[in-house]
Amino acid sequence: MKTFALTLVLACATAPAAAQFVGKISDPVEWVNPLMGTSSKPEMSNGNTYPAIAVPWGMNLWTPQTGKMGNGWTYQYDADKLRGLKQTHQPSPWMNDYGQFSVMPVVGAKRFMEDERASAFSHKAETSKPYYYSVYLADANVTAELTPTERAAQFRFTFPESDKSYVVVDAFDKGSYVKILPDQRKVIGYSTRYARGPLPSNFRLYFVMVFDKPFASTDVWRGKELVEGALEMESQHSGAIVGFRTRRGEQVHMKVASSFISPEQAELNLQRELANDDFDTTRARAKAAWNRVLSKVEVEGGSIDQMRTFYSSLYRMVQFPNKMYEIDAAGQPVHWSPYNGKVLPGYLFAGTGFWDTFRALYPFLNLVYPSINREMQAGLANAYREGGWLPEWSSPGYADIMVGNNSASVVADAWIKGSRSSDIETLWQALKHGADNEGPVSAVGRAGVKYYNELGYVPYDVKINENAARTLEYAYDDFAIYQLGKALGKPESEIGIYAQRAMNYKKLFDPETGLMRGRNKDGSFQSPFNPVKWGDAFTEGNSWHYTWSVFHDIDGLVNLMGGRTAFVNKLDTVMSMPPVFDESYYGSVIHEIREMQVANMGQYAHGNQPIQHMLYLYNYAGAPWKSQYWIRETLNRMYKPTPDGYCGDEDNGQTSAWYVFSALGFYPVTPAVGQYVVGAPLFQHATVHLENGKQIRINAPGNGAEKRYIRSAKLNGRAIQRNWLGHDELLRGATFDVEMSVQPNQQRGTAPAYAPYSFSRAEAAAISPKR
Repeated sequence: MKTFALTLVLACATAPAAAQFVGKISDPVEWVNPLMGTSSKPEMSNGNTYPAIAVPWGMNLWTPQTGKMGNGWTYQYDADKLRGLKQTHQPSPWMNDYGQFSVMPVVGAKRFMEDERASAFSHKAETSKPYYYSVYLADANVTAELTPTERAAQFRFTFPESDKSYVVVDAFDKGSYVKILPDQRKVIGYSTRYARGPLPSNFRLYFVMVFDKPFASTDVWRGKELVEGALEMESQHSGAIVGFRTRRGEQVHMKVASSFISPEQAELNLQRELANDDFDTTRARAKAAWNRVLSKVEVEGGSIDQMRTFYSSLYRMVQFPNKMYEIDAAGQPVHWSPYNGKVLPGYLFAGTGFWDTFRALYPFLNLVYPSINREMQAGLANAYREGGWLPEWSSPGYADIMVGNNSASVVADAWIKGSRSSDIETLWQALKHGADNEGPVSAVGRAGVKYYNELGYVPYDVKINENAARTLEYAYDDFAIYQLGKALGKPESEIGIYAQRAMNYKKLFDPETGLMRGRNKDGSFQSPFNPVKWGDAFTEGNSWHYTWSVFHDIDGLVNLMGGRTAFVNKLDTVMSMPPVFDESYYGSVIHEIREMQVANMGQYAHGNQPIQHMLYLYNYAGAPWKSQYWIRETLNRMYKPTPDGYCGDEDNGQTSAWYVFSALGFYPVTPAVGQYVVGAPLFQHATVHLENGKQIRINAPGNGAEKRYIRSAKLNGRAIQRNWLGHDELLRGATFDVEMSVQPNQQRGTAPAYAPYSFSRAEAAAISPKR
């Protein structure tokens, strides 16, 4: 077993005798398992991840490729053959990829087609770390290694003795180009393959690779045809093969970089990021980059598996959205725009869906990594200038998938919590434009906006899919716009309408069932109504999931349900119901349904985003100990540091962000409000190192598996009953001391005054209809 820089201490006397707790660690990257979540398939997601070999937020990621070209499941843990080592920008298998090409060492015959060049491999001869990947390719008798920078990477191939050692370059189909420059030991080219579009016609990913050994042979290929001795190929599917004569154990090194801008920029990226560095230097720098980012959050006093799960989750949180900008010769950020095809100054990011990440990922950036989110906010302003809309899913341009207008939350939460962009007036105009108009595709702007603004909801019977989900998300997004407008000092005449629309969630509440329900244009509720029917009026969920999507006004929802006792009973029902479902809208059991069913947590579907905040809602109705129980249950059961370690799609850091926030002991139920709702810390100690030099310390001495409940809590030495922590008080530096208990404390935090923020309670005057 490799030695980790850690201290193992015996569990306290009240914990199980066999338990071991991990003390302080100095090398958090070594606790990351990039293979967590990779044992997945379309029918069942255990994460739907791939081992991303990159640096935090880097423009390019690399991954071993087990799937065929175009297969979104690019790496599946149960596969036994690799087809290549692939540069990727894929945010999820459902979104698939763009800006991609692969390399693959082979020995013997010039096998270049992906099935022919594929090699058997085993996880026993594979090393996967965020900063380094190594695999033994058995059929070639070659060990391949790679290590990344932001826009470049180094490879090291250890060949056997052979005069027929090759590296195959695959620029993929849909139109590609390669050129071999033997005198420079170089291969250049471009790839145009992308999955989500349309993109401007000049979309290209240019690449350059330089070897440290002269070529013994040079060939190119197109489709299934090898063109021996040729140096250049432009075709639908182009590739190259460069050959070497190698001694046994000889290492051939390759440096590679890419650019969305030009071949010259790719060369500049290569020189800027690799220069004269050798492989081990690049690996050391990549490792250091990861440790700088991961060590912003230190945890101790958890089990080995909990530590591994925590840092593996944090690793997933700092990948997307990734940089799409590059650094020009003058040292300034510049980017190719997927919105208008031009090369323009400034920042740009891509590869995230706000429907997922507005909930916890972006709030975490605003707390722990605000400087990178300031760049992201500038990138959003550029996207609006270049395309006329804010992207709700960028992959890399406007992807027509999911619902809501949740860029409002992403922008508002950043500004309100201090990740402030000089482009805020542009972003303000962008939010209003997106809220008041339908976009070029249904996922941009607001589909059904005329109905929503007139009726207060998107009707069920006007052929706009997932209408109830859209209504609920628009209402929260209107709240976020109002919050931002208020923070910017905008006049009531401009922002009052958004405060009123924030209450539109009430239009969908059905008193008969006590649930959210689709509503027809004439005001009647949809009929028949089956609350366990997935899809239809809702998005990847059912009414039991979306009923709680009132992030900003839980008190209002409590009142609709008949008060605090009825509300708690309704929450209890979610957890106690059998995991029954109606899949008829989809015509088959989609993977999100199956993942809820097999988890055996009632109708609670943690594997998808709509309901993930629900467990915290007991705090609003006088039963915080029930939140504490179910949060710990979910932390324990739904996450493991293993290939099947997630309970559904990881989704660009959101499902991981739930884990990381919850393990620390609090969660941002309402983005765009400066509060975090208290849960139950998982570790005995945690320290968050803020960018302003302050620290947040969470202490739960003696915490362990049997201690799920908060007996008492202090903030900066003073006892507190309230069920929330303020963002501003955390930024000033804070110590949160928690005494954990085996038994619930059913007196602490139960009074209405201790509940977290709700809009209708906090700002009743702002939301009263004007007479």
